[in-house]
Amino acid sequence: SVLQDLFEQSDSKKNNLTCFVAVASFGRNDVITKAIHSILEPKYANRVFVTTPGDYDPYSDGTSMGNKNTQLRAISEKFDTELEDIIFFDYDKKNMFIAKEMGVNAVVAASFNRELEPKIYEHISE
Repeated sequence: SVLQDLFEQSDSKKNNLTCFVAVASFGRNDVITKAIHSILEPKYANRVFVTTPGDYDPYSDGTSMGNKNTQLRAISEKFDTELEDIIFFDYDKKNMFIAKEMGVNAVVAASFNRELEPKIYEHISE
């Protein structure tokens, strides 16, 4: 998978790349975590940070928070990285617009797949 490849490159230090992966979703944490563990080796799956509305009062998993900026800030804090160092993929153009306003690199994508690799490598090679 694309994620597995990124983790492997990060671990091999081929590109002096440190790869952190996070999922900001309005879905259920348990479902997302199960999906991640079904596609990644455990040593990589356990390194994926998942944030869902249930992490933030008064929200619960499966509900919308309006946009994902609260989650993006939490990701920035979790990995001690600047917002402009985050590459954010989402299918919702409203989420993209709002994320870009706060400095996040946002890419509209219906699903996360190999077609997005050039966007990832373009960002990390800057």
